[in-house]
Amino acid sequence: MKQIYFFYAFLVLACYTASAQFDDGGINYEVVSNITLTAQVGSNNELTGDIVIPETVTDGTNTYTVVAVKGWAFSQGEGATSSISSISLPDTVTSIANDAFANNTLLTTADLGEGVTNIGTGAFYKAGLTSITIPDSVTNIDNVAFFANTSLLTISFGSGLTSIGSQSFAYCNPLTSVSISAATPPTVNVNTFEGLALSSINLFVPSENVSTYSSTTVWEDFIVQVLNINDFDMEVAIKVYPNPVVETVQINLPSSISLRQVEVYNVNGQSVLLSNSNSINISHLAKGQYFMSVETSKGKVVKPLFKL
Repeated sequence: MKQIYFFYAFLVLACYTASAQFDDGGINYEVVSNITLTAQVGSNNELTGDIVIPETVTDGTNTYTVVAVKGWAFSQGEGATSSISSISLPDTVTSIANDAFANNTLLTTADLGEGVTNIGTGAFYKAGLTSITIPDSVTNIDNVAFFANTSLLTISFGSGLTSIGSQSFAYCNPLTSVSISAATPPTVNVNTFEGLALSSINLFVPSENVSTYSSTTVWEDFIVQVLNINDFDMEVAIKVYPNPVVETVQINLPSSISLRQVEVYNVNGQSVLLSNSNSINISHLAKGQYFMSVETSKGKVVKPLFKL
């Protein structure tokens, strides 16, 4: 009988402590489970600037793996003039909950990592993103997830995407380019891209899937083209992450491209680093903004880089 009592007492304690909150590095987290030692990003609505979420955090006693961003974690009120400016998530995060970054009008850059599977309703509602790369791990994007990101120019959808909800990208003017590597067109609603002139937006898809997208409702309304690196927006094809970065920045290239050289410049145009590696340690550089010139076998692209 004692064993049963202690077992249930343990379960009650685990459930109770699972709601515990703590701060690490100035960011609030909530314990998801003291059994699996997992946590989620908690309420951080007052934060501004560049935010980097690490894979693990500590409450001073235990070390937790960060697996999610809770609902309304960084959300702001309608018409807010203060918000974070960039977010970088680790590969351990699998879920971005509802309205997590809603009304973050100053949020221009979001690195979602490579582990997210679901992007919740209104997750980036009325944010200020200029481009977004949806990783291959994402299977579902919920309703109004990126509604009215009015600075959004390019979208890159990964190979695992199967569905995009109502008005997910509605009124995302001035969108000019969409790429998608999924062989089967994701299920969409007629209003997923509401308010956009799809007939003037390029849709880049794998060559073997052009006919499928060209005959699928909604997707057929785009200018369907072959996903070819010579035509494709290099800004979308070449991924630099995490960004902002604390120590090591990674450069991810499509299999059809080889890296030749990477050069980092400060805001004065002075070269501060030269490398030919896909993984570059910049921990010795001072905090601030830089520009990374990535030279490849298919051309060169310059990307902004923020050192924390």
